[in-house]
Amino acid sequence: QFSQVESITLYLNTGTYTLQSLAGRVDMNMSAGRPLKLASHITTSLTAQFAEDLTARLPRVTLDGSVTLSTDSGPAVGGTLTFDQASVEMSSQSLIAQDITATVPVRFGGMPETGGSIRIGTVQWGENKWPAIEGIARASHQAVTLAADWPVFTGGTIRITGDANWRKGGFAANIHAKMPSANVVDEYTLGRLMKALRGIEYTGALALDATLAITRDHVEPVVTLNFDDATIASPDHDAGIEGFTGTLTFDSLAPLTTYGQQVFEARLVYSGKFKVQNVETALRIEGKNPVLIERIVANWLGGRVFTHAVRVDPADPVFNMTLFFDKLQLEQLLELITKPRDVTGSGLLYGRIPVRIDWPSIDLGDGYLYAAPGTGNNQVGTARLNSD
Repeated sequence: QFSQVESITLYLNTGTYTLQSLAGRVDMNMSAGRPLKLASHITTSLTAQFAEDLTARLPRVTLDGSVTLSTDSGPAVGGTLTFDQASVEMSSQSLIAQDITATVPVRFGGMPETGGSIRIGTVQWGENKWPAIEGIARASHQAVTLAADWPVFTGGTIRITGDANWRKGGFAANIHAKMPSANVVDEYTLGRLMKALRGIEYTGALALDATLAITRDHVEPVVTLNFDDATIASPDHDAGIEGFTGTLTFDSLAPLTTYGQQVFEARLVYSGKFKVQNVETALRIEGKNPVLIERIVANWLGGRVFTHAVRVDPADPVFNMTLFFDKLQLEQLLELITKPRDVTGSGLLYGRIPVRIDWPSIDLGDGYLYAAPGTGNNQVGTARLNSD
């Protein structure tokens, strides 16, 4: 038996480990003709910093181990690691897993044949808190593995697998999370999972594929979301999207960033009576900087409308753009903007108009529309703008 050791800090190439209140005992059993057996019971509090911003805190840890020395089969070393109220934090990505409880079998020289239990009470990313994860875990003297199924909404379960190792090259961990395409039928699901999406209704197919690679000096997340034939609506603003399809890949979670050319398509985008069809958008999320809308192309009033290189700051969604028009039907435009008494017209319109949007206000700048010669005619008697 050894008395309580107040604090020990180990600086290894796999990380920095601080053990506090270390205490325990070792029992030895020797008898003639039988293998030598050593049994240990160790308790401690552990703080481990594996990477620059990856820290694990285990306030109550118990290791019950045994060593059997036999001339016939060689040494056998194993045990059980138990802890609760633990947490793992990755500050650079604003990720923290809390209230972790586990009973993990450990074996020296290889993985145990069966796994123990692990439960993560809450997972938090920024302001978002997500439900518990339950799975199995097992460990050797050099590595630990994890497998879990995480039901995040009705019909949508994320399969999580991961491993971490402490070999000579240093610490390394890999986590993979995958949810096959699942149909979101409760329109408030995403709002419950993501605080920023409250008030937004979503129904349709959703899939997830994510990896997180961690070393001592580098954290590399890649998260891909796939949307298929989804309907998105904001009832408070009478706006929405139908037939929304596309892929969004993040390469950082804090701040949020993506690669360029994240392409989305939609059958219909509307805001009040304003509607565009067959919309294609390419964008890039640039973290703390505004979102860069690389291009928008859509069908409108029998022709096309498009713009490019528009920056939108989600924290201050006031933005300016120049809309370009190609082959708009004059007759449809007149129906939209006037209440005619004797206004008639036909033909094709082209042009460009600067637009400033500070929702719900939309201001038009000085631009122009023109009709190509020989494409139609118009007659204007008395008309007034349609206030709707």
